[in-house]
Amino acid sequence: MKNFTLTANYTWQKALDNGSNVRNALPANSFDLRREYGPANFDMRQIFTGFVTYDIPGLDKLKRLTNGWQLNALMTAHTGEPIDVLSGTNRSGSLDNRDRADLVADPFAGVAARATPFGAIPYFNPAALRPAAAGTFGNLGRNALYGPGFGAVDFSVFKETPITERLKAQFRLEIFNLTDRANFANPGANVNSASTLGLITATRNGNSSPGIGFGEPRNVQLALKVIW
Repeated sequence: MKNFTLTANYTWQKALDNGSNVRNALPANSFDLRREYGPANFDMRQIFTGFVTYDIPGLDKLKRLTNGWQLNALMTAHTGEPIDVLSGTNRSGSLDNRDRADLVADPFAGVAARATPFGAIPYFNPAALRPAAAGTFGNLGRNALYGPGFGAVDFSVFKETPITERLKAQFRLEIFNLTDRANFANPGANVNSASTLGLITATRNGNSSPGIGFGEPRNVQLALKVIW
């Protein structure tokens, strides 16, 4: 279609390692690094991105007013990020302090029936997880569970107006998270913190910069640029 551009990418992948963060990749057992082999911290199995641009045709009789308009939309969606569920106490006696939990049931069964304080959202059932048995490192593997997925549509309107042969002014209206979708952070994953285990208490980036991070609630930005 004339004046219309569409780019789309889909990735289906699996990322495995035994430590994603070089400085902070502490193992549960320093003498058994094979046990750490599992999903990487950035393992998102499916990712879709799409970008659409439409240059609106202008009218010959109203060139300055109608020329230079452009509509843009950026779509991003991906499955959840891994969750590493820890016992929260030194159950193994190794002092590495990364003992994982014991999984004793389906963590996603019976979730909806859970009462939660302060509007927190239940994501998995804490009764399915227990501290590792004394002298063990827990039966749950590294990054064994996955958190909620992500989705956002960002929309913008641009208007470029020539000032001189080399100088242009660009007006921009940008709307982030157009549909105002709630994109949640991973739930609490420390068995020793029973009050937050399995509960979602924040949105993505919500702890550090609520309202302005990637995927946060809808917000609108106006800008004026000078291009030369």
